[in-house]
Amino acid sequence: MLKIRDKLSHLSLPHAESKNMKKTILFALLIVLAAAVGYGMFVHQKDAETIADQENVAQTQEQEQAVIEEEIVDTVHTSRNSLDWAGEYHGITPCADCPGIEMIVTLGEDGKFREARKYLERTEDFLIEEGRFEWNELGNKITALTDSARREFLVQENRLVMLDMEGKQIEGDLAELFVLKKRTQQPTEAQPEAAPAEANPAELNPTGEQPTEAKQPGGPAAKESGIQEKHWRLKEAKGAAAVDFVQEPYMTLKAEENRVMGNGGCNRFVGMYALAGDREIEFSGVAITRMACIKGMDTEDNMMKALNEAVRYEIEGDTLKLFAKDGQAPLAVFEAVSV
Repeated sequence: MLKIRDKLSHLSLPHAESKNMKKTILFALLIVLAAAVGYGMFVHQKDAETIADQENVAQTQEQEQAVIEEEIVDTVHTSRNSLDWAGEYHGITPCADCPGIEMIVTLGEDGKFREARKYLERTEDFLIEEGRFEWNELGNKITALTDSARREFLVQENRLVMLDMEGKQIEGDLAELFVLKKRTQQPTEAQPEAAPAEANPAELNPTGEQPTEAKQPGGPAAKESGIQEKHWRLKEAKGAAAVDFVQEPYMTLKAEENRVMGNGGCNRFVGMYALAGDREIEFSGVAITRMACIKGMDTEDNMMKALNEAVRYEIEGDTLKLFAKDGQAPLAVFEAVSV
């Protein structure tokens, strides 16, 4: 019996070896298949990365080309090489605790910078700072360096725009108040002012009188009116008396550059005005700070409305009245006082 069992077990050995061989072959096939799949995924990923890299390179090249083209355009005509920027610039900028800061900035062709600054109704003399300025690469901004300050300006035609601490333009209602305007050259003895031409009869109006002076800064209308360079304290506006306020409401019409400045009873304001021959007046570009006060806001609102609507004025002694078009009752009444 034992002999028969040994023979049977000996006969089954080839079958076991065949089974193990199949398992080995199957395992090898699985390894080959996995390797093939992995390689395919690797190749696909590499192709995707190559395509992405090519797209990034193309995009970068386009951006660089755009920058180059922009720089070429900007450097052909810049403020530095196309504007008559050298000269003196003047303006009145906002002040935290005074009606305004009168500023005169001078740019020299040799790179010299000079700034004269006076705090209105606080100081009589100008504070002078001198230094040098440099242009940026695009030729549209300058950085001025003095012993005590660093300022940046955007240079435009006949204008210097003061920039904030980050070199950006100031936006909003007060933006125009940070613009300095270039002063034109005054007539000299060698180049006297041209005498005014005589009126052409054909240009007279139907009544036979010469046309009234156009509404514009300065001129005889401004000088003869007696309205400028006075401290006009508000007495009433829009029919309401100015009796309850935080700060005295007033305005002053400066002769130079026809700037108006003052206080509405709470907030400071700055703007422009123009006068014409027949007691005409127009206020424009009036900007006001935005503080909230416990009193005086109604007076301030009425005063701002009166300035916006005024087209005519009358002066009787120390009293100034503003009127609307065809208005009988005054929009606002001011009194000239000494300060």
